[in-house]
Amino acid sequence: MKNTGAILGAVIVCSLTTAAYAVTVQQDVSPGNLDGWSPQTSGSSTLVFENGPATPPCGTGSAEFRIDSTGTSEATLANANYNGTLLSNLTALGFNTFVEQNNAGGQAVYLVLQIDLDGNGTVDDQLYFEPRYQDATNFPSNPQPAVTTNTWQTWNALPGGWWSQNAIAGAGPGTNVKALSAYIAAQPNARIVNTSTGFGGVQLVAGRGSAADWMNFIGNADCFTIGVSGGDTTTFDFELDADNDGVPDDQDNCLGSDTRPNVDVNGDQAGVTSIPNTVNDHGCTIQDLVNNCANGVKNHGQYVSCIAHLANTLKKNGAITKAQMQEMKTGAAQSNVGKKQK
Repeated sequence: MKNTGAILGAVIVCSLTTAAYAVTVQQDVSPGNLDGWSPQTSGSSTLVFENGPATPPCGTGSAEFRIDSTGTSEATLANANYNGTLLSNLTALGFNTFVEQNNAGGQAVYLVLQIDLDGNGTVDDQLYFEPRYQDATNFPSNPQPAVTTNTWQTWNALPGGWWSQNAIAGAGPGTNVKALSAYIAAQPNARIVNTSTGFGGVQLVAGRGSAADWMNFIGNADCFTIGVSGGDTTTFDFELDADNDGVPDDQDNCLGSDTRPNVDVNGDQAGVTSIPNTVNDHGCTIQDLVNNCANGVKNHGQYVSCIAHLANTLKKNGAITKAQMQEMKTGAAQSNVGKKQK
């Protein structure tokens, strides 16, 4: 049995506040389920999902950003779901980074927001939250740790230091970064906007600089969190294998596998067999295949026949023994799957 774990899909966690329940939704993002995210690279830079590095803060994987030797190329992961969101309505904004290799500038994956200032749906400015500018030297009013290598770090962007491409509110790189509240005070109608091509206005980025800053950079991002007033707060967990069945999502025929430890052919958890619920090379567990037999079955005989055919195939392929094959057939025959309820 390959490693089992979180099942693809939203996991809802509720915490009681003084007024109501504050809801955080954790959503797995993977090659097979990008959920509004899109990758974009230039030059020979790359952006992939991988397991690790080390122990990611969410799940077992993360998004890896590699920049080529020019440093001028980019690797960007963008979300298009927040088009039109007012900056003033953001209630949470943050992410985690891991830096394997950077230069003296102390770069890490950073956050960019494409901004519409006048409500016409086009990009008028870009806001940058760079982890390297969050320390006590650059943003003493609310300092965060300096960027380090080979460890996961958490960045709270909402109260952090930002700079504006157009220097709005005097916000510039380095010691000129300003709080997001200062930008909003200067531009109260500022809102996130997607680009003219529909590329997401919320962007995790590496590169777009120079060789001195980004040459041969290697780093990761995970646990991107964003909250909007009047809605849920969503944490996006970047995973290579969201259902943790050992098969990458872009090769997985059964996303969100049923990974219970033992096969159940009775359909009611009462007749769990002794058969380990193994997964095949296509990312489907035996239970996934059993569930396929049960879904939409017209009658009990059809279900029994489907399970018998499945058991024979699994025995022929060496996935189960002869005794286990018979156990599946007997369990299906004794089940109520497909029978009309009295």
